[in-house]
Amino acid sequence: MAKELLSADNQQSVEVVNGGNSQVVTRKASKKKEPFHAVREKAANLYRKQLNRGVDTMKKAIEYALSQASIEYDQNRFLADYGKLVERLLDSKSFERDCKKFSLEPFDAATHIVFHGVKQMNAVLENGLETVYGSRLTELKEAVYSKEELDAALGYTIAA
Repeated sequence: MAKELLSADNQQSVEVVNGGNSQVVTRKASKKKEPFHAVREKAANLYRKQLNRGVDTMKKAIEYALSQASIEYDQNRFLADYGKLVERLLDSKSFERDCKKFSLEPFDAATHIVFHGVKQMNAVLENGLETVYGSRLTELKEAVYSKEELDAALGYTIAA
């Protein structure tokens, strides 16, 4: 028999009674993901399962994930959030130097890195492109979204 109690600080206490022994386990209630991260994660999971791993497949995975979103979150809002993360990468001088070192266009590489997630993006900013991507650097040569698409969604021009 288990009895659930919710405390004020968003923790969940569960009392588990086994025969004569009882034990209280406290854990955090799960947080709901922001729409951008939920859509991006679903798209990335779909993309990983595909045989053809090109930019078109990435876009189709994102479109499908957006169509499956249970809340009102359209492509324009997704692209605006995507563009903000691309800007964050482009603001990094070390990222720009890494791109030049490996003959990559910073904007194109940034669009791929954002698709792979915030953890990947932070790892690139912290450790550099070569450490994170290594032999997979050639994947970063073609942009997932054009600069014009992201500029239109953001309402201003991304400085690249």
